[in-house]
Amino acid sequence: MNDTTIQELVTLAQNGDHNAREKLIFQYKPFIYKTSCSICQRGLSWENDDELSIALIAFNEAVSSYNPDKGANFLTFARRVISQRLVDYFRHEKRHQHISLSSSVNEEGEENEISPIESSQAWEDHKAKVEKEELAQMMLDFEERLNEFGTSLDELADICPKHRDTREKLANVAEILCSDQALLNSLRKTKRVPAKKLARAAKVSKRVLENGRKYILAMAIIISEERFKELKTFIFSE
Repeated sequence: MNDTTIQELVTLAQNGDHNAREKLIFQYKPFIYKTSCSICQRGLSWENDDELSIALIAFNEAVSSYNPDKGANFLTFARRVISQRLVDYFRHEKRHQHISLSSSVNEEGEENEISPIESSQAWEDHKAKVEKEELAQMMLDFEERLNEFGTSLDELADICPKHRDTREKLANVAEILCSDQALLNSLRKTKRVPAKKLARAAKVSKRVLENGRKYILAMAIIISEERFKELKTFIFSE
């Protein structure tokens, strides 16, 4: 099936055509299977492995959320969503601590026996690669979000306070901003830090807010948006 036909079916599915959605899922079950086996580094069974159910749900999610304007073709996007959901599944269930990866799947769909050490290393290598890709995508998304507020990662790097105490103080101000729904709504609506009200709430001077305005804005985005939670770990562990 060519990309044009895929996109037509995806568009129909997004517009509520259940037949188009079912057709996509049926025709791409081999793709879902192969992608899942590649990620898990072992053969899987539709009857016995939760990973395939997770992947099927992820593919359906990809159908609903795909946006061709983002640049990637649908199958690339779907592969990314499946990968992210399976990695989340392994993280949350801590399955990677128990999985015995005893085989890999070649391009013909045949299983090749590999040693437990090779299996473990393959999974760790894949997990590291996926996490790196996820972080790269997260930074792209964060850059786009900053642009909406009139700043950028480059500018943020330039204005980031040199002293840890200052960073912590501004981060605490951002925490206060995010804990007040009215202030947070104002930030999102105007794309500006509500300096006067925030100064009162955080008990800091307007000068502090003005000097750290864009840093506070960036921290508020990280704190208030779940998709950037990993960045919060990096920022507050400095």
